Amino acid sequence: MSGNLAQIVEMDETELATLPTHRLAALLEEHAIAKAVLNAAERRLTAALDMRYGGMAAVARKESGKDTGSVTLIADGYKVRADLPKKVEWNQQALLDAVNTIRSWNEDPQDYVTIDVKVAESKYNAWPTSIRRLFEPARTVSTGKPVYKIERNA
Repeated sequence: MSGNLAQIVEMDETELATLPTHRLAALLEEHAIAKAVLNAAERRLTAALDMRYGGMAAVARKESGKDTGSVTLIADGYKVRADLPKKVEWNQQALLDAVNTIRSWNEDPQDYVTIDVKVAESKYNAWPTSIRRLFEPARTVSTGKPVYKIERNA
């Protein structure tokens, strides 16, 4: 971390807010560069660790009877925890079909699944007023985290 970024960690927000705009712009640029460097370093380090320990971890998982999850390896006197998380994705139409099948059996699908209905804001905005009114009691609007960019005025 450069001296400038290290200094802002020590400053409180009020003190930072009093800095001249050109200084804030420089800090934003420096932060973006540092973030890109850290992201690139993380990708390379992860790739190197996978090259070095991935094969051993796969063997250890197979010996444990699993395809994913954590295993602990011993290498050069260190414990190396290798985690391969499981990533599950569900086909929404197939889930809806399964839920409807469970309903046709006169059973409650919520005994088996959590039903989470989502509405795209663009679709909501395109709905007729009568449909929007029906859904409005279920809708809450909040704001996200503010984002600022500073560019030189040409």
